Amino acid sequence: MPRSRFRILLTAFVFQLAAAASLRADVTRFDLSGTVTDGTGAVLPGVTITLKNADTGFNRSAVTDGQGRYSFAALNPTGKWTLSVELQGFAPQHREGLEFQANTKPEINFQLGIGGLQQAVTVQASAPLIRTRESELSTILDTKQVENLPTNGRNFLSLLQTSGSVVATGGTSSSNLSVNGQGTRMANFVADGVSMTGREIRTVNGEFGGGNGLSIDVIKELQVITNGFKAETGQSGAGTISVVTKSGTNTLSGSVYGFWRPSDLVAANLLTGLKTTQTRQQFGGTIGGPLKKDVTHYFANYEDTKIDDAVVVTSVLAPGTFPAPQTQRQGFVKVNHRLSDRNALDVRYSFNHNKQEGQGVGALNTYDRRTNTEGGTDAFNTSLVSNFGANKVNEARFRYTFDVVDFYSPLTAASGAESRTPDFSRAPVAVAYTGVGNLGTNPGFPQNLVEKRAQWVDHFSIVHGPHQLKAGVDVIGSWRFVTFFNNFTGTYTFSQGTKFPFNASDPATFPFQFTQTFGTSGLRFKDYMAGAFAQDDWEVTRGLTLNVGARWDKDSLFQGDNNNVAPRIGFAWNVGGNTRTVVRGNTGVFYDTLESSAINRESNTGPVGQTTIDLRQGDALFPAFPNRLSAFPSGAATVARATVYVPIFQGADFPGGIGDDFHRVAPRFFNTNIGVQHEIGPDWAVSADYTRVYGYDMLVTWDINAPPYFPLGPGQTRTVAQANALRPLGVPNRTGGSYGVDFTGFRSLYLQFNGGHTEYDAIKLGINKRLSHHYALQTNYTLGRARGDVDNFRLANSMVPGLTAIDGDRTYQWGPSDTDAPHVFVLSGTYEAALGLRVGTILFARSGFPYTGVVGQDSDGDGFSSNASYGDRPSSLSRNSFRYPATVTFDTSAAYDLKLLGTQRVELRFDVFNLLNRKNVSTYNNIVGLNPSAPPATFGAITGVRDQRQAQVAVRYRF
Repeated sequence: MPRSRFRILLTAFVFQLAAAASLRADVTRFDLSGTVTDGTGAVLPGVTITLKNADTGFNRSAVTDGQGRYSFAALNPTGKWTLSVELQGFAPQHREGLEFQANTKPEINFQLGIGGLQQAVTVQASAPLIRTRESELSTILDTKQVENLPTNGRNFLSLLQTSGSVVATGGTSSSNLSVNGQGTRMANFVADGVSMTGREIRTVNGEFGGGNGLSIDVIKELQVITNGFKAETGQSGAGTISVVTKSGTNTLSGSVYGFWRPSDLVAANLLTGLKTTQTRQQFGGTIGGPLKKDVTHYFANYEDTKIDDAVVVTSVLAPGTFPAPQTQRQGFVKVNHRLSDRNALDVRYSFNHNKQEGQGVGALNTYDRRTNTEGGTDAFNTSLVSNFGANKVNEARFRYTFDVVDFYSPLTAASGAESRTPDFSRAPVAVAYTGVGNLGTNPGFPQNLVEKRAQWVDHFSIVHGPHQLKAGVDVIGSWRFVTFFNNFTGTYTFSQGTKFPFNASDPATFPFQFTQTFGTSGLRFKDYMAGAFAQDDWEVTRGLTLNVGARWDKDSLFQGDNNNVAPRIGFAWNVGGNTRTVVRGNTGVFYDTLESSAINRESNTGPVGQTTIDLRQGDALFPAFPNRLSAFPSGAATVARATVYVPIFQGADFPGGIGDDFHRVAPRFFNTNIGVQHEIGPDWAVSADYTRVYGYDMLVTWDINAPPYFPLGPGQTRTVAQANALRPLGVPNRTGGSYGVDFTGFRSLYLQFNGGHTEYDAIKLGINKRLSHHYALQTNYTLGRARGDVDNFRLANSMVPGLTAIDGDRTYQWGPSDTDAPHVFVLSGTYEAALGLRVGTILFARSGFPYTGVVGQDSDGDGFSSNASYGDRPSSLSRNSFRYPATVTFDTSAAYDLKLLGTQRVELRFDVFNLLNRKNVSTYNNIVGLNPSAPPATFGAITGVRDQRQAQVAVRYRF
């Protein structure tokens, strides 16, 4: 069915069910509702419900309606709550000690008995364990879990893997996280109701340069929403990661802490057996309390990190252990102020400044290839929550972030700021010995970004009988300066098996390829994203809730794509009405956004941008190794410039564009979930869900001037000259063909357009026990399969050889996704023993990711070569036909409290990561050559492993 017709029909269906905007719990707050009945089960109207929070001074009342219903909307989850119910002639009830989580809609019902004030019943209570009015599939980590579970590097993102739906493809930075089997950099990160995702490559603000974004000490809750996320959430089809930060209360409290990881507590490198020199120190403190009791509260944190790390190079070209120091400073301050009984204002500011050295080194990359990163983020957020009567709430939020990050080689610049105008004249050329190692300057740098982002969010909620309604808008504007100096140093590539070292008198040691880029880099650019939504939680009958809504999104990077309406519908059936079993399901459309780096390519490497030349040994212009060309060769009109990105985006900085005739559209996902959750006793719950995430119109990159596909194998190769003779537009291109390209002079014409498809199916099983009897437990198992013909829009993650047409056949690359992990098992828990001893544990196990055996060089002459899964491979192999071994880690922590005077205490803590010191492989040498039956001896050799056993000690003073 055509995309537009499908959207219209599904949207009409949704709005026939509920023609309104709807209310659901905001991602930073919670909604509370319930029904009051008498002893016979008859509903009681006119009952006074009072909700109080002694920790913050919050106090609000409501009266049940004609159906005995009450509700409170947009409540701050900070502190403990008391809920009281009173009606003349009935015994009052009070439930104390209630704690709630953000982005939930707990339902607490009351049954009143005949009696007076003297028969009042007061009980210590817990919030409901089963979420009976929500259809979304999500996992929440509360404050105690965040504090007590072991986190390597104190990076809160590592805890996301406890959901069973998030896996890390490398480290635990946001750029390495895959949600629901989708590619990395596809999740949406939200903090306190506003985006914390950068626009350039969709990573967490403050982490782009290597930082942790926010200190784990400011995190109150973490939530992973993997399916059925509400209409107010957009800009991703993979999943949403929501962070809620801490707030102050009426009690002055805080801590001062230090974490130490001396090298004696770090095991030997699992690949080399060499003892590491790594050390780590982290120091900081928090403080929170009242500026004015019940009115104004504050919370603040500062943290400093210093890491003296080391990286191991296994390449025979220059093996060894090399320094890789890192530093980070981060701060956070938040103020909550109650302007009146109906208006609450929150303001917060955070910063993260960091530097990393010696990055990108290891495996086959020698220390020459190291890069430095200098990053800084400053973020300001504010929100105003206003209540209009008992059933109307407006939430307005604003945020501003300023990001600066510089990636550079110390061989081309001495600092990040200097790298924005680099000097390549003294830097050595890059050298790549296929399957053996990489020497010289890293050719992919410097890359620089200065980005400013502003966001305005406004949501209005209203409760009307069985309907809880919400509507809102969301606008984000971005302004940036970005550079991408790619291969200005020049790169020599040596074929597999070439003798080393180079000898000018021995042709057997000569390189076979030389590439170099000329020009400059620097683009100033602005864009925006806008969204509007309406949704309804409709209690059709008691125990059955429909979650319906629709969202419209506009991303200015997709010019002319204005009809992205995403209808969504779900249900939650409280079986038997006793809040012990809920059957839930949802389905809907979700639109993705785009890294602005894709647009930058169309300017930076467009027809008047940087120019690359690709020469093969024997060409008259081929330079003498190890020299580079000082300028683009004379007679350039007759020399085919190697590559160009055909601009689709239109604007003054994108000449030669074809956007008048070709319009990209936002990738869309059609997601479905069906499942059941059941409470076993008061503290245990089990769940089972089936999840389906299918991506359509995924962005991919291909060469519209590609030569026909050539099957590679033993004795089967094609030269560049042979391939060029078969290119449909000629070399250099003389015409734009059916695409209407009006510039000439290039060999490969790369187009970034829609065309990819992904599929993810999974069964997810969970067991959850909340903290009681001194322990809490969470277990998640996912049996899933992720497949597709694209993992990322970049050329190295989507290329199909020989494909030149839009809607062309991409089945050649169909196979397991790079992030396919059939089995994921996570067990996490905390135990609070006597005498102040606490233990936290995470056991994580997953199947190994797949990988492709590649030739290792451009053996079909099409100008594209990559060691990633979409690189040239023998025709007898399919993509990702090999697989890494399973990854298993066991982390644990133990803490002991020494009580001092009053509430003061000292905490002693010991953490161990990868306790079993398991050798988890991260990379193999995947160069299989042309004959998989007789691969080189280096094929399958381990070139990288994940962290060995590491331990740290900590001391924290609390007051």
